[in-house]
Amino acid sequence: MVQDKLGWADGELATVRLGPDATRGPGNVLLLELESVHVTEVFTGFGEAGVRAETVAERATEAVR
Repeated sequence: MVQDKLGWADGELATVRLGPDATRGPGNVLLLELESVHVTEVFTGFGEAGVRAETVAERATEAVR
């Protein structure tokens, strides 16, 4: 979804999954990092109970736009 909405190439995306030994939190986290010559911006989306992952991704991609 993020790739389609922002037009990013496969090499510009990374998925990190925590292993079973990692401390688990209440939901997913989406970090979108934009780098340019003089500045780097990081946009975040935090999962919440009752909010679909797609909704979290949509909110974060809208912030990037």
